Amino acid sequence: MYHVTRLRKEDASAVWTNWEFKTFDSMENVRNDIIHFPSVGIRERGPEDGAGSLQQEAEEILVSWTRTHKFGLMRKHLYIATASSSGLAGAATMALANQLLQEGLPAFVAIEESNTASVQLHEKLGFERQMG
Repeated sequence: MYHVTRLRKEDASAVWTNWEFKTFDSMENVRNDIIHFPSVGIRERGPEDGAGSLQQEAEEILVSWTRTHKFGLMRKHLYIATASSSGLAGAATMALANQLLQEGLPAFVAIEESNTASVQLHEKLGFERQMG
């Protein structure tokens, strides 16, 4: 079972560790962005010890996220810790886009044209190409 939450400052380590584009960033900057800018995390619940288990939150795994960077740019990283990953990238992207729009902010991404999988995903989600 998956559920959508905001990223927590404790998620900075997972985001930093599993994000390949960290050339101009640091884990502290990622933590700061998570604290101060809109973000979305998709979590998968692990097996429960029974109804109302106190272990439930500890067994949640962050499997996908997207976060906003300075100036509103949506930075996405799909981290898959599960075999059933279908739709997680789109769900995280749309949840953050909706959050940004509700706050009166633009929802946009910067994608290299050579990243055809990401371009196709965003076009399928309704994003329109502005340059290129």
